[in-house]
Amino acid sequence: MEKRLRTLEKYTLINDILTSANNKIQEIPVKKLIKENEEISKNSKTKLYSVIIRFLLVSAGIFMFLKVKHHKKSREDKKKLYSREEENSPLQKKVIEAFGEIIQLAKKNSPEFFTRFQEVYPEVISNLLKIDSKLRVSELTLCSYIFLGFTTKDIASLTFRTISTVRNRKHNLGTKLNIPTEESTELWFKNVSRKKS
Repeated sequence: MEKRLRTLEKYTLINDILTSANNKIQEIPVKKLIKENEEISKNSKTKLYSVIIRFLLVSAGIFMFLKVKHHKKSREDKKKLYSREEENSPLQKKVIEAFGEIIQLAKKNSPEFFTRFQEVYPEVISNLLKIDSKLRVSELTLCSYIFLGFTTKDIASLTFRTISTVRNRKHNLGTKLNIPTEESTELWFKNVSRKKS
C-alpha cells in the first residue's frame, strides 16, 4: 500500500506539475493575445486621432484659402467699382447737365428743345420710330415731354394748350403706339428707352 501511496503522490505531483505547466502555456498565448489586442486598440485610436487631426487641419486650410480668396476678390471688386465710378463721374455730370438743359429748354418752350432731346436721348426717338415710322415731329415732341416726366398739366402749360387737348393727344398717341391701357404711359416710355436699337 505504501508503494501505491507513493505512486499516487508521484502521480499527483507530476499531474500538478503538468497541469501548472499546461496552464502557464495556455496563459502565455491568452496574455499575448490580450496584449496584442490592447496594442491594436491603441494603434487604432492613434490612427483615428491622426485622421481627425489631419481632417481638421485640411478643413482649416481650405477655409483660410477660401476666405483669403474671397477677401482678395472683394477688394478687387471694390477697386473696379471705384474705378468705374471715377470714370463715370464726368459722364454722369454731363448727363445731369444735359438733362437740366433739356428741362430748361422745355420750360421755355424753345424750338431747340426737340433737337437737343434727340441728341441726348437718340435711342428713345429711334425706338419710337421703329414702332411707328409715321410719327410726326409734334407727336415725337409730346413723347419727349412724357419721357421726361412732365404731367399733362405741365405739358399744357408749357405748350400753351388746354389740359383736355394734351390729354386727347396723349390718348391718340397711346392708341397709335399700342400702349396697353393698364400700363402707365410714363413707365411705357421709360421702358422704350431701354429697348435695344
